[in-house]
Amino acid sequence: MKTQFILLTAIFLVSMNSFAEEGGYLIKSIPTDVKVYIDDKLHAEQTPYTVKLPEGKHLVRIEKEGKQTFTKEILISGNGIIKDDIKLLDMPLPCSQPANFEELLSPQRGSFEKQDEYLTRLQVSVRRHNECARLTDPRYIVGSAVLEDKNYNIDTQQFQITINWHNDVIKKRVGFCNNGVFKANRDEAKTLYEKNKERPIFLYFSFNDQTANIHINLIFLKGEKQNKFYNVAVNKSWGETLSGNLCVAKDF
Repeated sequence: MKTQFILLTAIFLVSMNSFAEEGGYLIKSIPTDVKVYIDDKLHAEQTPYTVKLPEGKHLVRIEKEGKQTFTKEILISGNGIIKDDIKLLDMPLPCSQPANFEELLSPQRGSFEKQDEYLTRLQVSVRRHNECARLTDPRYIVGSAVLEDKNYNIDTQQFQITINWHNDVIKKRVGFCNNGVFKANRDEAKTLYEKNKERPIFLYFSFNDQTANIHINLIFLKGEKQNKFYNVAVNKSWGETLSGNLCVAKDF
């Protein structure tokens, strides 16, 4: 009987200690369809959300496409529950000027423009475009892709996609294929895949100082996390021509 009492007491003390090492965290947000990351692990895709966490510091990150990311360090103790009520702000347009693909693909030297002034203008245009594309300004989107899980090859880590090029200048002046491929490991691919969700496609340009030519250097797809991009190779082997346009092949 005494042994049983000691055993029950020990179990009770262990349970109390275990409870004391956890605390609660409740988060509410506007909008509610957000992704809640705690210590870089996805916990929820809807709020309100409540979770028990071990005592100590934890990093909370709330993300939604088109909204500014919210981050906060919280300190969990066994004394109760921490509550956060958050309103995500709209993502401001990062660039003061919209994309100008005509200027990039068909640059013209002005009548009153010296050669060095012309070259400087082109350099600035290319640099501005690349910065704004990397900041995912929606005015710099040239196409979109919907990812299908059946098109992912887990062995080669290649994700085949169909791209809808909806920028008129790009469709008119560049004969891109509508089929492409990019590489992503399994976890990244699972995160990127979301049924019927369009992923924006951007272009990255390069400038040749010697020839004063501007070239499309990279095609990239915006990832789920901030500053995460995937280089897309337009796959020529899927079809030599589409709607009479020559496919332009790009490597990874």
